Amino acid sequence: EELEETKDILSTLSLGQLKKQMKEAINDENYEKASELRDEINKRKEK
Repeated sequence: EELEETKDILSTLSLGQLKKQMKEAINDENYEKASELRDEINKRKEK
């Protein structure tokens, strides 16, 4: 359930915001969050 909420929040962010948050997650060594952000970025690029 928490993952679904995270995905809903990610869908409201701009591509730039997603990239910024991904860099911050990597710096914080939060690789799970970084991978979710990367997946959302890649999903948008495919459209």
